[in-house]
Amino acid sequence: MTDHLPVQRRPPTDQRRPAARDAMAVTLGELAQAAVVVDAVTTSGQVDLLFRGDEMLSSVVVTDGSLVRLVSRPLFELAMVGPLGFGRNVWSRRPLSAMGTSPALVLPSETPLGDAAIAILDREELHRYDDVVVTGLDGGFATARVTRVFEQLSAFFAHRSLHDPLTGLPNRPHLAAHAARLVQRDALTAGNSAPGLLYIDLDGFKAVNDQHAT
Repeated sequence: MTDHLPVQRRPPTDQRRPAARDAMAVTLGELAQAAVVVDAVTTSGQVDLLFRGDEMLSSVVVTDGSLVRLVSRPLFELAMVGPLGFGRNVWSRRPLSAMGTSPALVLPSETPLGDAAIAILDREELHRYDDVVVTGLDGGFATARVTRVFEQLSAFFAHRSLHDPLTGLPNRPHLAAHAARLVQRDALTAGNSAPGLLYIDLDGFKAVNDQHAT
């Protein structure tokens, strides 16, 4: 990286995956990761060096006055190759503003994942899966990958389909699926053991369920 490259890096954010059952309370900021920020006069060749030097870097945030734009790795690499393979010769010395960058989807860090997903799906198809630019974290920029947003939501709905929303305990579909696996395992092992089912009746639980269940 050249010494004059105007890059700002955020300190790494917490990368721990939130628990699936808490997904609807998770905010976009909790999925955000360190962003690389450059200005619009940065050359395409300098950004090319950033991508080639970090294979995990999926995007670069570009600030142009009050505008926030995004360079997405797949589209950038396609442009740098060019239709005849001469893209780097054409663009390397030219600023990002000449190449053109994508308008970024910018959301505050406190945005719930459900709202973020709606905003993502409302984008035009070409840029629908570009990273989301996240603001409000220590006054700087971060990015959140769209795949992480939908993975977290998917995990939440998968968990909710098999657990009671009030108690968090496994529900009837979970029991049925688990019982079927036990019966299948017993049939395959052909042993002397067999699965059993223990039924417990809780006195007065109906009143609790009627009062607190949604």
